[in-house]
Amino acid sequence: MIKTLAFIVRRPDITRAAFRNHYETWHVPFALPLLPMLHKYVRNHVVDGEPGFDCLTEFWYPDRAALEGVMTTLRGKAGEPIRADELRFMDKLNNAFCAGDETLVLGPDREADVGPSEKFVVLARAREGGSVDALRNTLASELRGTSDLLRLTAHVPWSLGPDAPPWDAAVELWLAPAAKPPRPSIAPLGAETLLVVPVEESETALPRP
Repeated sequence: MIKTLAFIVRRPDITRAAFRNHYETWHVPFALPLLPMLHKYVRNHVVDGEPGFDCLTEFWYPDRAALEGVMTTLRGKAGEPIRADELRFMDKLNNAFCAGDETLVLGPDREADVGPSEKFVVLARAREGGSVDALRNTLASELRGTSDLLRLTAHVPWSLGPDAPPWDAAVELWLAPAAKPPRPSIAPLGAETLLVVPVEESETALPRP
């Protein structure tokens, strides 16, 4: 399974609520029929703070051929309606992307329902000259001890280009309702920057062959 992450920024002239409404009620049902290669499609809408993006979107593909098929569609004539609609609610020049692999650290796999939960995304960038691998491993290890933790996954980027986000690690946590947000310590991690972002997850069920 291949996963890509899109750090999507709203247009500066619309509110986060308007951005989310257009994304969920119009863009998702409009775009999905044109992208039958997708295996899983999750939007993590930011609910508080200003992390530099408004939605962290996860695209899952069964294999590289499916990923390349979606990219071909989006860049070609068939993708023109999708690209046009993105301009209605996204600040596309400030969007960032990366591909990679997701590792399940704790809890049931992503196909299982953990029930009522609150979700957080933890993003970290290593200090200059620091070990990116050590940062990822230490961050995931520290977050395993979070109270009321239902699921923990870590995303390891393996494809970074000019539109890549400024992060070396992305960890997702599902906590029991009303649990305290995770508070990882920045110093022991060897991190230059660390963000804990509360999000609300929205997933669209996709037809299986």
